[in-house]
Amino acid sequence: MIKLLFEQEDAASAVNRRVLEYFAGLQTFLEQLAREAKLRDPLELARQWMLLIKGSIVSAYSGEAKAARRAKQVAAMLLASWPRTLRATIRRP
Repeated sequence: MIKLLFEQEDAASAVNRRVLEYFAGLQTFLEQLAREAKLRDPLELARQWMLLIKGSIVSAYSGEAKAARRAKQVAAMLLASWPRTLRATIRRP
């Protein structure tokens, strides 16, 4: 899909719009997963995760055979270090 973005002369073409809509939907899905997992700043995590996805696609297309495996390792590190939301404490009288 990323390749399609670069092949279109018209940045406003229907193909480009569809590809961008696809990635926006994927980012929204990732943000929702982060929110459900109670991770802090789910939008920022989703944006960083999208960089990994897109970067691994470009790397794979460029001939990097282990791009997905490496991206998975980086994603695991990112997720492990991402701060969780603070849980509310119950105050007892």
